[in-house]
Amino acid sequence: MTDPELREGEVIIGGEPTLLHTRLRPTEVKRPTPITGQYLPATFTAKVANCTVNFTLTRVKTASGENTDHVGISDLHVTCNPGTQVLDLPLPLLRSLAIQASTFAAFIIPPHFTWTDGGVTWTSGKAGACHFVSRGQPPPEVLDELTDGKDLLRDVARIYATAPYGRKWQTIAAHYGYGPEWAHKQVRLARKKYPGLFTTSTRKKGRK
Repeated sequence: MTDPELREGEVIIGGEPTLLHTRLRPTEVKRPTPITGQYLPATFTAKVANCTVNFTLTRVKTASGENTDHVGISDLHVTCNPGTQVLDLPLPLLRSLAIQASTFAAFIIPPHFTWTDGGVTWTSGKAGACHFVSRGQPPPEVLDELTDGKDLLRDVARIYATAPYGRKWQTIAAHYGYGPEWAHKQVRLARKKYPGLFTTSTRKKGRK
């Protein structure tokens, strides 16, 4: 992620545009409540197949211009080395990884609440506050919701098809940073939604 330039443990400025992964409001909580959120818009640079891909992760807007709770890629620019031609960029994968990279951990703070973090004392106003503390990891269900589930399942199917035999679940789990149970669940959903993306191979047995 090139903008914002976040470092591990850095406190994100609270006034920047964000998407919080919760329906809670500060006025509804009685004590600081941990949540995660998305720093948006966020720009990224990725190296893909001898090409440099620059893109922005931002909230998807409706036809009327209102923001939705889904995020997508915009302002996509691709520069390839001479002689290299990209026919199919892995945009679902780039979006999923960008969502994870731009996620932060935060606390919803109730109104008129005083707390100390990193040696600094803070006091929320009458409307409460949202205090950003560090990088975070979106819960699996949040990642599904932000991507609308579709692109994620397609990418899970792609990784499953290319992962080495006997390590497919571990490869998917390690790729997204979740556990094997999550990987099993995503493969089941992908098989159900996109059965054509999975092929069954058979081994022919013969006698010498």
